[in-house]
Amino acid sequence: MSRAELSHVAAELFVDYFAGELDAPAASELEDHVFECAECAAHFERAGALANALGALIPPVISRDKLERLEKAGRVVKRVAVDPGTRIDAVFEKRIALLVFAFRGKFGADERIDLELCAEEGTRLVELTGVPVDRDQGELLVACQRHYAEDFPAVIRFRAWGVRGDDRRAVGEYVVNHIVE
Repeated sequence: MSRAELSHVAAELFVDYFAGELDAPAASELEDHVFECAECAAHFERAGALANALGALIPPVISRDKLERLEKAGRVVKRVAVDPGTRIDAVFEKRIALLVFAFRGKFGADERIDLELCAEEGTRLVELTGVPVDRDQGELLVACQRHYAEDFPAVIRFRAWGVRGDDRRAVGEYVVNHIVE
């Protein structure tokens, strides 16, 4: 990428930058140009805000269909299967857009599944009701994004509850230590 090419930065270059798809020299050259060019800096700022906003549109619990659409759209996804009662270390590599946990459990007989996200010691952080599950596969898909790491502790205890009428029963508990590269 030459200075001449950077004088008219294409929107695709900003997209590649925020998607983490530029190599280090190209990213550095783009950053240097944006620092010197007010017009490109404004475009860069808008592209960054859009990238952050779009990233926030992916909910923490997703359906299998949504996951497949994200993969077809080019999102780099790392899937990790997790059995009930286990604790895992999950590395969120730099190249990964989504780290998806397939929490396994017996979800078939319940009217709905609720999911609690707790700190490691058990303090509830968030409760999500009526989350989508793949009953045929016996999986609840949790999509972690890099910006979640700023808002949540590294170690999260996920508790899945099956609800039928007024009855609520534990379906599974999963502990994930998120390691962000």
